[in-house]
Amino acid sequence: MTLYGIEGQFLDPTRGVTAYGNILKLAKRGNVLKGLYIGIGFNPGEVIQVGDKFIYKGVYHLYLLSGKVVIPETLMRYFNLPAKALVRVSGGYAEYYLPIFKPLLQSLYTGVLKPASLIIKYAITMGLDRVHVSFSADPNQASISPYPYITSPTDEIYANVKFENLPNATAPAYNITVKLHIEGPANLSTIDLWDVSHPEAYDYHLVNITNDKIMVTVRFTNITLPPNKNPPEGEGWLTVKFRLLNTIKPGSKVRVYADVYFDYNPPVRTNIAESIYDPEPPDINIYTSIERNTLHITGTISDDIAGYYRSVLAIIDENGTPINISISSTDTIDYQIKLNPGRYTIYVKAWDGAGNVNSSSLNVTISPVEETTPTTPTEKPEEGLSITYIATAVVAVIAILFVTLYIRKRRLP
Repeated sequence: MTLYGIEGQFLDPTRGVTAYGNILKLAKRGNVLKGLYIGIGFNPGEVIQVGDKFIYKGVYHLYLLSGKVVIPETLMRYFNLPAKALVRVSGGYAEYYLPIFKPLLQSLYTGVLKPASLIIKYAITMGLDRVHVSFSADPNQASISPYPYITSPTDEIYANVKFENLPNATAPAYNITVKLHIEGPANLSTIDLWDVSHPEAYDYHLVNITNDKIMVTVRFTNITLPPNKNPPEGEGWLTVKFRLLNTIKPGSKVRVYADVYFDYNPPVRTNIAESIYDPEPPDINIYTSIERNTLHITGTISDDIAGYYRSVLAIIDENGTPINISISSTDTIDYQIKLNPGRYTIYVKAWDGAGNVNSSSLNVTISPVEETTPTTPTEKPEEGLSITYIATAVVAVIAILFVTLYIRKRRLP
């Protein structure tokens, strides 16, 4: 949980979303990576989703009260640290104990950070194009991660409940009971209380199921949560981890909400947080037609659950050189381009709202256009021309015959 810090805001090219990377922060984790720590730097190659926020995984974590350093295992191997000093922890991290840091970090905490926390009441988030102030989440709130979509049946689901003793309360809350309700295809055997804000006050937890609804009851005894006049002193939280049933179907919903009991007061009902199971990428259908040297590309992209989000259309020649690349936010394709003769590959990559990715490609060939020379049509002889010739010849023969007979007649005595 980030208490105070500075973070950068970036447009992540792999997902097309805004992601945040810690530059310097003071944070606190429960009994997984226990205690207060200073986080320095982030890895732009690894994006994870926490609630509805995408963040880059941190690099260096310096724990104030123990002197431990926690960094990714890959960096541990890079620095060739002694294997016996490594302790593997969650999320691909490993910790290295440096006793010399302990007094320095404790002094930094007690002398600088703790007094500063009384003045700084919120974190400043520095973006690339703007600066804004981000406040803590609403109290008595339930959330689920991944959110708003779950894309794999093997994903670990985290249900988080935050609770607060209101600032106008007249006394601390001594005993707090949280009843977390889980609805949907959750695997009962995988439910685990993953983390709590006050491990010293944690008493017990119970898991029950009634009418296909799971309830996890967590009890804090003598937590002594004061009125939240100086946040986060009056706040607490817990996280339950579980997995889905193997029989889950696309479109199934997982809902979580909680009832929070402060001592003997009536319960406070949180909001309902919901995530939808969508393991399937969008469907891509593309078609082409060619007229002379013009290529016409049409198609549709659809997704029944998370919906269409974004697509990229690329036309690549036979040498592997992109001729055209276009990004679209519409779910229809209608594109025309004139191309030189040759062989081309049409490549379409599409994302749905859950981050699932699909791609499709096909090859087309643009043939050379043959130029034709216009020719003058030959005139067709008129019908009956041969009959005229014959008639003329017959008349000529008859005329010659009459002339011959006439001459012979005159010569006779």
